[in-house]
Amino acid sequence: LRITNGFAASHSRNVQTKVFLRNHDINRIANQDDIAISEMIKKNIGDLKSTAAVTVELDWHSKEKASIYIAETNLPTDIGHFRLRAYRNSLDMQELINNEHVGNEPAVIYSSKHPPFGEFGVPVRIHDQCITSEVFGSKRCDCKEQLKMALEYVDEHGGAVIYLQQEGRGIGLANKVAAYALQDIGLDTVDANTHLGLPEDCRHYGAVPSILEDMGIDSIKLMTNNPRKISKLSELGLKIDDTIPMV
Repeated sequence: LRITNGFAASHSRNVQTKVFLRNHDINRIANQDDIAISEMIKKNIGDLKSTAAVTVELDWHSKEKASIYIAETNLPTDIGHFRLRAYRNSLDMQELINNEHVGNEPAVIYSSKHPPFGEFGVPVRIHDQCITSEVFGSKRCDCKEQLKMALEYVDEHGGAVIYLQQEGRGIGLANKVAAYALQDIGLDTVDANTHLGLPEDCRHYGAVPSILEDMGIDSIKLMTNNPRKISKLSELGLKIDDTIPMV
C-alpha cells in the first residue's frame, strides 16, 4: 500500500491498473475499499498530520522498491506538453548511494501524446542534473542542449527522460565550481577532480530499474553518447535493445 498526498493507491504491478491510474484523477480516492484501508491505517498509526510521514513509514522501509512513486502532474513547455512524474528514493537506496551531493528525488518526463507505460523498446534518456548549463546558461558543457534534444525527441517519437539530481557527475555544485576554478588555470576535468580529492565520476543509477519497473517498461533504447553509461545500466540488469545517439 502507498499513501500519497493523503490518499491510498494500490501498488499493483498490473500494467492496466497503472494506465488506468495515469489516465484518471489519481488525486481522488477510487473506491470505498481505499477509504476503509486509509481509516484502518490512521487507527493503527495514529492521527497523522503529515501524509509524508505515512509515506516514510510504509514505503521507505520496503526492500522491494529503490524509488517510490509520489505524484504526477501536467508539464506544459515551449517544446510540447509533457507529464512530470516524481519519485523519492527509499532509505535503503539513499544509504547505498551514500553521497550527500546526490539528490533523492528522481523525476520522469514523458509526452502526454505518447505515454510509455507497459511498452518495450522505449526511447529513454537518463539525464543528470546540470544547474550551470540548464539554469545559468553556461557554455562549458552541452547538457542543456542534450536535454532539449531529448525532450524534442520524446515529444515527437515518444519515450521518457529520467532526470537524476547528480550535479557535476555526482560531486555537487560547490565542488563542481571548485573544479571549474582549477580548469580555469589549465587543469582538465579529471586532473581537477583528482586535485580536489574527488572521483572522476560518482554518479549512481540504482533508482532507474525501479522507476522503469513501476512504469511497466520492459526494455529501452538508451539515448546516449556515453559507452560507460551503457555499461553501468547493463550491470544493473536493464535490458537495452539499442542506443540512440545524441547528435
